[in-house]
Amino acid sequence: MSLWTFNWELPQSVKATHWKTNDDGVPLEFDAIMFWEGGRIATFDCSFTVCWRQWVDIAGEHSHIMYDDFVLASSPKECEFLFYDKVKPTEPEARGLVGSKVLKKVEHNCQEQKMFEDFSEIVLKVKGGDASALSGFWPMITTRTQTVMDALMKSMEKDGARIAINSDGTVGGKA
Repeated sequence: MSLWTFNWELPQSVKATHWKTNDDGVPLEFDAIMFWEGGRIATFDCSFTVCWRQWVDIAGEHSHIMYDDFVLASSPKECEFLFYDKVKPTEPEARGLVGSKVLKKVEHNCQEQKMFEDFSEIVLKVKGGDASALSGFWPMITTRTQTVMDALMKSMEKDGARIAINSDGTVGGKA
């Protein structure tokens, strides 16, 4: 979600710490911070041990979006999110906010179905000789997501050290 928020731009560096692993060393709970140019950051935590928590909250200076069922939508036909726009504090004694709060409902295909359809389309194009299918949108975001995950894993292996992501998309050493 953080890559989408920053228009698929790779962060310059990341830090991650795991709190719990399984017997094979696979992280079950971890926290992460990603750092972009210009002081932009994203933080997130991931846990496979807490009860059905899958929300996303993207916040800026005056707006934010909240998704309550981000990973597996509660309905395969629609999802919803809250959008807060032009939000700013009122007078200190009022202890409130002004701005608009809008509940948006979006009809969609089941996201897992759409993922397999898109992946299958890319495979069929490549099998048919269309190598350009590997330079499209989905291969790009897949590669960038994997680059970030590799850097996060490297940070966890180094006890939360800040790990650089180079401009060519490779994972460097300590940032």
